[in-house]
Amino acid sequence: MTETKEKDYKIGDLIDDACDTLDHDWKDIQKGDYDLDDSIHEIADQAVPIYYWDIAQYAAWNPILMQEIPDCGAEQEPYKQIQLNIYEAVCEGLYEHVAEKENEDETN
Repeated sequence: MTETKEKDYKIGDLIDDACDTLDHDWKDIQKGDYDLDDSIHEIADQAVPIYYWDIAQYAAWNPILMQEIPDCGAEQEPYKQIQLNIYEAVCEGLYEHVAEKENEDETN
């Protein structure tokens, strides 16, 4: 019988996965085949969980998601506020990753 590893619901893992996705498309973005901002927002949107169970797990593992009021979601239901906070965190992580990649490209 194989053991199933429980999933950790950490924002950092979502950001890492999103950065991997961005890295996969990086050459096409640099060539101008994709718009950088559009790519970041699309990747972040895809990273946001849609099922209540997953949203609740991310909130339980990352209490800050329940404490912060997202920029555009003050009047939203709590689960939507959590989703917006995840989206904003992933976007921020992606923009930081882009800045690091651009610094690497300049030094090489």
